[in-house]
Amino acid sequence: LGPQVSWTAVFLTEYAGPILLHSLFYYGQAWLYPAAAASSAAPVHTELQTVVFAMNVAHYLKRELETLFVHRFSNATMPLRNLPKNCFHYWVLGGLMLAYPMYVPPAHRAAALTPMTTAQWACVGIWLWAELSNLLTHLTLRRLRPPGSKERRVPYGYGFNRVACPNYTFEIIGWVTMAAMTGSAVVALFAAVGAIQMYFWACKKDARYRKDFGKTYPAHRKILIPYLL
Repeated sequence: LGPQVSWTAVFLTEYAGPILLHSLFYYGQAWLYPAAAASSAAPVHTELQTVVFAMNVAHYLKRELETLFVHRFSNATMPLRNLPKNCFHYWVLGGLMLAYPMYVPPAHRAAALTPMTTAQWACVGIWLWAELSNLLTHLTLRRLRPPGSKERRVPYGYGFNRVACPNYTFEIIGWVTMAAMTGSAVVALFAAVGAIQMYFWACKKDARYRKDFGKTYPAHRKILIPYLL
């Protein structure tokens, strides 16, 4: 099997990347964008940049805390050789490619002082709801499996009454909302890649639920989108 690494360590490593990279580009503007920073009028960060930075760091800190205190893993370890592949999505797409264009200093004073729009603040509200909803579904899944057990039960409750994997649904909503809020093609790409991957994961999980639980599993549940998919 080769060297192994615990799933807890895998997730902690994956989610640490975006936190470090977003912090690096946000706080390191003067060094990472020297030409733009030299011609930029204070304040260096726009309101949108500051809010997006806070949203990204909060999202991944939430994931780190969930890894430590909420998630229970059915498999103890993963081959160490798979770690770079697992980290690519978060470190490169969610970290480097998303952060670099996001924190470019504004070109002039008017741009620097432009406040966020009402629509953008509404997106922040939707994002907060999606993050909290995602946490609630993770807590529901935690309660299904006693410590040290591999027992599987049908999840019910908030989100689960309509779809098999509402945790993925709320995750996608959060990233789509951030893409709409920022107008960033890179965020949209990250959201699309993540949504496609989560759709395949959700299909596998739904199929396993139906196989394991048969007629006791709610037949009306969709996979990812209520009433549609």
